[in-house]
Amino acid sequence: MGAIDDVLSGLGMNRNSLPTQGALGVESVYMGKQRRSTGAAANEYETLGKRGSGYEEVDLTESLAKARSLPVSWSQDEMDNFIRQGVIRKIPGFSMDMGLDQVLDKWDDMVTLSSKLYANGQKVSPSDIMNSYKSREGQTVKRGNWEYDAVTGEPVKYVGPTSKTSTSTRFELSTREDAVALAKNSMAQLMGRMPTNEEVASYMNLLNGYERANPTTSTTTSQISSETGEEVSSSTTSTGGVTQAGRQALLEEKMRATPESGAYQAATTYMSALMETIMRGY
Repeated sequence: MGAIDDVLSGLGMNRNSLPTQGALGVESVYMGKQRRSTGAAANEYETLGKRGSGYEEVDLTESLAKARSLPVSWSQDEMDNFIRQGVIRKIPGFSMDMGLDQVLDKWDDMVTLSSKLYANGQKVSPSDIMNSYKSREGQTVKRGNWEYDAVTGEPVKYVGPTSKTSTSTRFELSTREDAVALAKNSMAQLMGRMPTNEEVASYMNLLNGYERANPTTSTTTSQISSETGEEVSSSTTSTGGVTQAGRQALLEEKMRATPESGAYQAATTYMSALMETIMRGY
């Protein structure tokens, strides 16, 4: 026993028989339990396999005035821990950028409530009051393709797809200038003349109908990092569409189907044969 316990024992008293602060008219705050040695050597009980049996737990209290000022004596780590516990438990009024005045204010709420409860015989410490709020530490919420820290709102983990495929369709329509260029070339060979404005308009409509019926379809496959959620590679394949040779063949097929083209080709063939006979001399 300590010196105080020895004195009290000599007077036929013990610590539990002393008047409490409440009995003396002093508002008190219940601060939890305190482990105190009963006088037996700890290692003696540990040897017997009864670790801790040389100790007892007693109530720890402070005056309301002293309890209210405790944050002033806290270390920075203790201050940071108090703030963090309040934030992760979503206690109203707590934030990571709190100053001492705000810490004192929130702490005062807890010790005041603890004091009132203790006066009614309920042993609830300021820490018990803080712990009554549900902790959300480590919890996440899913928004879109990410999980976010439920407390800080910071992104924690990408949970979206690791690949994605997108498809686009493109129509490569010929302009009037394109139609003129193609028609001039084909008509010179098949009809021996230049196209009229009406023929150019007809050919352009023919080309555009063909092009709309055969669009170019591009499929892009992207690989996404499971850590950053960012695209790391992609590849694209294209199908369909029309070629310049296809356009030319379409116009020539249209022109060959006309009587004019047949007559021109026949005349051309006759003239070629005639010239060949003349060149041979008979």
